[in-house]
Amino acid sequence: MTKHYKDYFWKDAMPYGKGVVEHPENAEHSVKIVSDPYHKRITIEAYAKGQFVTILYDSALLDFRQMKKGDYHAWEKVITENSDEKMVALIKNQDDRIVFKETQFFKNGLSIECLLATPEGHPLSLHKLFYTAFGDPFNGVILYDRNKHPVLCKKYDIDEKTQEFGNLIEENWDFEKVDSIQ
Repeated sequence: MTKHYKDYFWKDAMPYGKGVVEHPENAEHSVKIVSDPYHKRITIEAYAKGQFVTILYDSALLDFRQMKKGDYHAWEKVITENSDEKMVALIKNQDDRIVFKETQFFKNGLSIECLLATPEGHPLSLHKLFYTAFGDPFNGVILYDRNKHPVLCKKYDIDEKTQEFGNLIEENWDFEKVDSIQ
């Protein structure tokens, strides 16, 4: 039987449980990390008093492990809404299938947040972008799962001409010892 945990963290694009819950039926909140024996599909399930509440993560919808491979595919972005504050786009894969809905939010012409959802609008992940020009502690991006747990943090220098991210300075995939980040 799969264990219930008080919480979880991400390390190398894989979720790990923190603090085993011995009696989930008495716990206000617990999570289960469920996987097949070969780790092809992984889910994180939320529970209250031992009863299922929702799926927090499903690798069948968005697999963070694919991001570690660096094997990026050429997908098409079809913009459906665009303003100075927000852009909504549908992301299509190589088979012309809509796989994601992306909503970006802007501040002074720079993207500060990107919500990735299923085509129907169910949240999958959130990218928060940080700029020292806005008073943030670094220039970079943090990828969060839909439960606001950090999965990946990348820090960059800024290209002075474009004011966009330049060279990658640091990449962190280990949040075992991090309680919260931004």
